[in-house]
Amino acid sequence: MHTSRAEPPSRSVDIRILAGLARGRSYARIALDLHLPHDVVLAHIPQLCRRMGARSTAHAVALAYGHGWMKGLRREPRQGVVLSARQLTVLACVAKGLTPEQIAQRLGIQLSAVTDCMERTCARLRANDRPHAIALAIQHGHVTAPRSFADTQPSQSAAQMTPS
Repeated sequence: MHTSRAEPPSRSVDIRILAGLARGRSYARIALDLHLPHDVVLAHIPQLCRRMGARSTAHAVALAYGHGWMKGLRREPRQGVVLSARQLTVLACVAKGLTPEQIAQRLGIQLSAVTDCMERTCARLRANDRPHAIALAIQHGHVTAPRSFADTQPSQSAAQMTPS
């Protein structure tokens, strides 16, 4: 069960893990950067997500930005990335913590369309994975970071949008 409010990261290692996820680092790279055993990082990330009330690592990154926990992380340069309406909608849904299956259902599209859209979005943003794509989308103003758990609830407008 998710809490009504994200619990702030309790240790500097939590912030550094979130920053690693926001930078598109692999779990192995995060472990190496933090001088921690890989299995410790593997166990820590799901615990951190649970404490934050995040449904995924991408959602955790979005919440971290929304709460200002990533304010010290410099914006990654990306020039003139233009995203389609569907890409923006899918990114917003991922930032809200929805699974690809939930996004497909809400938008009335096939699951493969959601995964293909996310792959194309990651490629266009030059993102390594979904948490990195969410961080870049927030940094460059494509998506607004949720500030509370209530902000991560799917909006009616997202559910009613017609795919482009």
